[in-house]
Amino acid sequence: MSRIKYLTHNDLEQIHQASMEILAEMGVAFRDSWEHWNKDGRKSYVQKAGALLKKRLAAYEMPDMDPSVKKDLQKYVAAHKR
Repeated sequence: MSRIKYLTHNDLEQIHQASMEILAEMGVAFRDSWEHWNKDGRKSYVQKAGALLKKRLAAYEMPDMDPSVKKDLQKYVAAHKR
């Protein structure tokens, strides 16, 4: 018979802390005061992540690639598009 492991308060606290660290590393978590967050427009995690994604995509530069490899890659993508 298998034992059921329930999450404890400590488990949830560790999961929350790890999640916040990841969000902070990505530049999404807001670590300042409520007043500063409020003054900055009260952006949610989703809004901040969306803005960060747009910024990263705008700055993306395609790496140099052998033309034959690029052609094969384009064929592969086209064949597997849904």
